[in-house]
Amino acid sequence: MKRFLSAVVIFFMAAALMASYESLRDSVVKELLPDTDLKAQVFNVDAALTAKVQKALGSKQPVSAKYEIYSSKSGGVVIEHQMGKWGIISMAISFDNDGKVSNIGIITMQEKRGAGIKEHYFIKQFIGKSLSDTIEIGNGITGLSGATISSKAVVIAVKRALIIYDAFTAQSTPLRLRLRKHGEAGGN
Repeated sequence: MKRFLSAVVIFFMAAALMASYESLRDSVVKELLPDTDLKAQVFNVDAALTAKVQKALGSKQPVSAKYEIYSSKSGGVVIEHQMGKWGIISMAISFDNDGKVSNIGIITMQEKRGAGIKEHYFIKQFIGKSLSDTIEIGNGITGLSGATISSKAVVIAVKRALIIYDAFTAQSTPLRLRLRKHGEAGGN
């Protein structure tokens, strides 16, 4: 009976945490992309795209099999999760219609010394970055003193999100046509 009650308590705690995460995620996405309808599209990642991401990162960093991507007339948001020193850092990375980073919002994190990754002075280093830019600590990005792992986590997440968003927009014909129709972005 104790095991059953423990399982029930854990289930309800997990449900409450999930609802809290979803509320935080929606709030951050809406802040970054005000004209979104908050209906995420699930983008499936195949083995070839996984290999492309890992090659670009120069490591076997994990790549999710599915990504939540929000889109609107003004751009898009990719939800990213990257391991920090103390746990997972969940981020919403927004892009303009040219595929450049327009902002980053931290949804959740457990970093004890990495709180600076939420601050504008750190995030602004990524704004305007695209796939053709070098994004690494010490080469255009200044890491946070005492929070090197947290800083690197954001770098990895941004690089991965750039590739995922590029692949998503290339595959998403209705999105590309809508953007062209509104004259908001050039097409391939």
